[in-house]
Order: sequence, then C-alpha cells, then structure tokens
Amino acid sequence: MTVNIISTRRFKFFSARILIKAVMTVEYKNDEGEEVTKEFEMTGGYNFANRRFRIFPDHPETAAVHFVLTCDFDHGDDERTDCHIETELTGHQCATVHLALEEDEHDDD
Repeated sequence: MTVNIISTRRFKFFSARILIKAVMTVEYKNDEGEEVTKEFEMTGGYNFANRRFRIFPDHPETAAVHFVLTCDFDHGDDERTDCHIETELTGHQCATVHLALEEDEHDDD
C-alpha cells in the first residue's frame, strides 16, 4: 500500500490543521491468485495537536466498504507512522499498516 500526498492547504484562520488530498494505492492478490491494484482518491487532514493524519475516500461508492485511514505519528519521528484502516460507520479496525516517508526525487521546486 502506498499513500501519495498530492496537495496540502493550510488556512491562516485555522492553522492547527492542514487539509490533504492524496491517492492511496493498494496492491493485493485476490482469491484466484491474480494481482489486483486499486486506487482511491482521498481527502482529509493532519492535526498538529495530536499528530494525527486521517483521510477518507472521495468516492466511497468505489470502495467495497466505507473506510478511513488514520495514522498517528510519534513525537520526534516525522518519517514513520503506524496506521490503521477502520470502517467509517462502526469504527471497526480492519487492518494495521506501517508507513515510511519516501520523498519524491523531483521535489526540487
């Protein structure tokens, strides 16, 4: 699974949070053993107070279940995070994911 942050926006009147646009790509093998790739456009935010990143699918109808990805960063480590995927309605945790920062080599701008 990869999460690519496409854009961020921080408002002067509410600088404690950042709005995030991202694309989450999930690769897995289905029951028949075939490689499957699914991509989800996501929107959410980052909260500086609790160092929490939460994103939701922009088009939940394309997902089998409505879910949210929540990542909590440890103080002092901005490059790695433990995340969990949970159903949006019940909050049931479906999966745990560890993500690590990989900066785009074209980020010279």
